[in-house]
Amino acid sequence: MMGLFDRKPQEALTRLDLPQSCVGAPLPSLVADEHTLFACYLLEALDPDWDGSTVRMLDADSSGEPMAVLKIRPCRAHLFGPPNEEAIAGHRLAKLGLEPFSAFEVTGSAWIADLERANRVHRNHDRAPYDRLRHFIFTFHDSVLEFVSEDFEVTITSGSVRDTLRRLIDEL
Repeated sequence: MMGLFDRKPQEALTRLDLPQSCVGAPLPSLVADEHTLFACYLLEALDPDWDGSTVRMLDADSSGEPMAVLKIRPCRAHLFGPPNEEAIAGHRLAKLGLEPFSAFEVTGSAWIADLERANRVHRNHDRAPYDRLRHFIFTFHDSVLEFVSEDFEVTITSGSVRDTLRRLIDEL
């Protein structure tokens, strides 16, 4: 017999109002330990004088680039990888409106419910901390980042991805 807390959650997406990730090469990068996740990615920065006839190549050492840094502490879980923008329709949340180059909160998260259910085997299991958890998803050009935490902070900065990652390692 299924209990009250065993029902499958009704998931929904709420779009987050955050600066747009770069649609060409956001270069999302992560630094993490057991309790903290930092994620950084380049932001869309259009040159008003750009005529569309050239391509600007960026890499992790490109300096002076606008970027977002997410500080997720405590991070209870995270996933990073496929699908890319061309295959986003294959993501399990696509039917709810998941789109590339966006950020969302997943309400009624099945992932959080699974984490809580798995922890029930612990003799001192307490459901209350799971009620405070939130599920977030960021979609990029070639990857998706999902994480579970109570909240996260966003800082807008500029620099190179590589230098930012080095700084974030020191903050762990």
